[in-house]
Amino acid sequence: MLFTDAESFFRANIDKDSEVVENQLDMLAHSMGEENFSQHAARYLVSVAIPDAALPESLKRFSSMVCDGVAFLLSETPYQRLKKVILNQLELPATSDAGERLLNLARHYPTLQKLGQVVARNPTLAPDIKRWLIPLERENNPDDRHGLRKHIRSWLNESSPNLDIDIADNILAKASVAEVIRFTRYNGAAPFHGVFKVLKPEIDIILMQELEILNRVLHFFENNRDKYELENMKIARLFNTVRIDLAREIDLGAEQSNLAEAQQIYRHNTRIHIPRLQDFSSSKITAMEYIEGIKITDVDQSDDTRRSLARLIVEAIICEPLFQRREQALFHGDPHAGNILAVFDPATPLPAIALLDWTLAGHLPKNSRVSLIHLLIGIITDAPDEISQAIRQLAGASDPLTLEAHMPEYINHHMRQTDYKNSYPMKRAFWLLEKLTMDGLIFSAELILFRKAFFTLEGVIEDLSPGFAMDKVIEEYLRTLVLKEMPNRIGTGVFLQPDNSADYRSMLSNQDLGKLSFHQSAEIYKQMMRNSSTLIDMQTRLSRDFLSYFYGFHC
Repeated sequence: MLFTDAESFFRANIDKDSEVVENQLDMLAHSMGEENFSQHAARYLVSVAIPDAALPESLKRFSSMVCDGVAFLLSETPYQRLKKVILNQLELPATSDAGERLLNLARHYPTLQKLGQVVARNPTLAPDIKRWLIPLERENNPDDRHGLRKHIRSWLNESSPNLDIDIADNILAKASVAEVIRFTRYNGAAPFHGVFKVLKPEIDIILMQELEILNRVLHFFENNRDKYELENMKIARLFNTVRIDLAREIDLGAEQSNLAEAQQIYRHNTRIHIPRLQDFSSSKITAMEYIEGIKITDVDQSDDTRRSLARLIVEAIICEPLFQRREQALFHGDPHAGNILAVFDPATPLPAIALLDWTLAGHLPKNSRVSLIHLLIGIITDAPDEISQAIRQLAGASDPLTLEAHMPEYINHHMRQTDYKNSYPMKRAFWLLEKLTMDGLIFSAELILFRKAFFTLEGVIEDLSPGFAMDKVIEEYLRTLVLKEMPNRIGTGVFLQPDNSADYRSMLSNQDLGKLSFHQSAEIYKQMMRNSSTLIDMQTRLSRDFLSYFYGFHC
């Protein structure tokens, strides 16, 4: 029977024979015209998957934009590809809820899967919605529908025919753009256990297709700003960030370079493991060490052990790159729970961690990190002018009029917001950057990626060790650096040498420390005025605490 519209067809063909349904789909698309059919199909798929239901409360005002954007993407998808999406939806049980249907839909579109991963890590997301989206991080599915083993074997026969390698029967994991399968290499000594990471077939073509469609979607939104309450948001620039992120994900050569660099950076820390790259990798396939471990949020250990792991993760992913000596500091740009493993060794008292998937990584230049530290100083000392100056340096590529329109009165406005007041300094800094990005300021793609990595990690840490204070780890890490720098700092003062923030690994000059110390002293002074019975007692204790603070440093 030929149905007159797509929606009634879908509703009538749940759980039907797939071959019969496919033929009827072809007939219906032909009779309606593929373009008209695709529009009907898109509206139906959006109605059953309900993508806007996955938005956290803070983004609910964009509900109509999300639904219209997803519908646009689906309706512009070439029919032969859209047909596979529809057939996969029809294979789901009729009782499937919106979460299952949204998950199924997103896995057909790398761009939607990536956006879903980002939303899933929002700390304000409702727990039931988060459970929908977390599986998008990594799909454990042994189905080798693309003939991955055959593809790898053919590649090995051409590039490295002398290697003695066994490939596992089942796929280990699937992500948005790649699949991973285990292998064992025999080379005379002990067998080497590794994994092949392989890009999905035609993923570059699929991504180009999706990004082209999304480009048209976003131009549509730009021309309908009032309808979608976009205000000053530079949505095309935000889209460019997604484009850059996805381009990184399919650049396995860059990932291999990042792996080699990460090995060097973390080589002295025995509790941080980076997969060892194998020399027979290529631009399309990465061969690397397999590390046995447990997804970090699945660790079943004592509270103390989980706190120890949380501290190690924050030091490795936030502190190490932020205070790195190198001019360009490598950082992991996608530290979701699926990319962090807990690694156990009976010979050591505490577990280690393994950091996987270095495709989405970035390099934060020192001048950006110095400006970020100055932003923190302004936030800690409640100094809007200092915050404004740091923002000017970080958003240097912004339109000058737009930039000045946000300084410093606008900064004062944001500093009065509840979300700002209830956060610790580092979170306040990234919260400000996020708000200013939405308002039209332009920050570097690397800084945006680092900010995104911070918020992603915050969600992971909260799942691993609820209530864990990330700010305390950053504070103690910084204090240790400043103490190590004291001999140089004293020499700078004695010999009247230039005192620049960038000259210190902590990125705090003596003048910066003075600002922080004065702020802390003022706070102590206020407290003393309330609590001290005599002026002499107050002055004595204030002097002692000032010196203690300066030489011990407390952020």
